[in-house]
Amino acid sequence: MLESGGFLIIDPGGSKDNLFSLIYDKIYLPVESYFIFLLSKLFGRQYVLFKKHHGYRFTDNEFTKLAKENGFDLLQMNEGDYQQELYRSKLLSFLKRKFLISRHIFEILGRPIPFVRIFKFKKKNEKNI
Repeated sequence: MLESGGFLIIDPGGSKDNLFSLIYDKIYLPVESYFIFLLSKLFGRQYVLFKKHHGYRFTDNEFTKLAKENGFDLLQMNEGDYQQELYRSKLLSFLKRKFLISRHIFEILGRPIPFVRIFKFKKKNEKNI
């Protein structure tokens, strides 16, 4: 329904799918949660574990390939917020609150998993498709 030459802006909401996000999401976070749960039991504190689906992850190439297949050219891709995904961790959130320097470290460590990615596509001329 978008006219030829029109722009399509997509914010997939969440970090990209890559090895770093896989290790963080599927290994680090579950292990951290398990240890926090064990520590809470050891010290007699109430702690509840629950799992929240944080959406599906896609690579940047998957977005651009799908767009190209549907008649769009990528004009621009911006990313930012390199810390948000890391703060799903209780330990890293605690470190952020207690030590100012940790924010700068997490800005560097979070580069592989930017939370904000915005793609700008332009619809090709209908005659050229």
